Amino acid sequence: AQGNNSGAASLGAELVPGGDVVADETDLDELVADADRVITGEGHLDEGSFDGKAVGGVAQLAVEAEVPVVAVAGVVDDDVADRLTTLSLVERFGAEAATTDAATCVRRIVAEHLGG
Repeated sequence: AQGNNSGAASLGAELVPGGDVVADETDLDELVADADRVITGEGHLDEGSFDGKAVGGVAQLAVEAEVPVVAVAGVVDDDVADRLTTLSLVERFGAEAATTDAATCVRRIVAEHLGG
């Protein structure tokens, strides 16, 4: 919540995008550069997904490394669907299955996308 972030900043904490922290701690740029394909995801892919969140950061690293990237999401907003290849669990399997058995849905949709 914004209030919690403001409180931490007032105590001297530095606020940084979470995606940047994860990327730095895991040497993600090197992992992406060595990959044949990158698959990332989030529950709801929207404009905010590309503003400091992991999905946007991973996608940017993949684009810079010229590695194909796919985003798997429960829901994909129409206004971001053209930014990269997207796979929507709700669109493919319906809201109930995407919510109650997300792991199976992710495995299936990725396998379908990869041709297996």
